[in-house]
Amino acid sequence: RKVLLERVAAKAQILVDMSAVDYIDSSGIASLVESFQAAKAGGQTYALVAVSASALRVLELARRDKVFPIFHSIEDALSDAS
Repeated sequence: RKVLLERVAAKAQILVDMSAVDYIDSSGIASLVESFQAAKAGGQTYALVAVSASALRVLELARRDKVFPIFHSIEDALSDAS
C-alpha cells in the first residue's frame, strides 16, 4: 500500500507486476483499489500486469477484473499507453 501510494504521489505511471503474487486477500485488493482511485483522480496510468492465475481468480470473485486494466506483460501495457 505504502509503495503504491508513494508512486501515485510521485505522479508516476503505475504498472503493478503481479507475476509473483500467488495469494491476495481483501486488504491487498483494498490497497490496489485505493491506489487505483488516487491515480485515476490524478490522471495517471494505472494497470495490473502479468496477474497470476490464482490472483486473477480472486480479482474475478471480487469483480475487480472489470475495474482494473489488466495486461499480460509490461510491454503490452506500455504499448497500450502509447
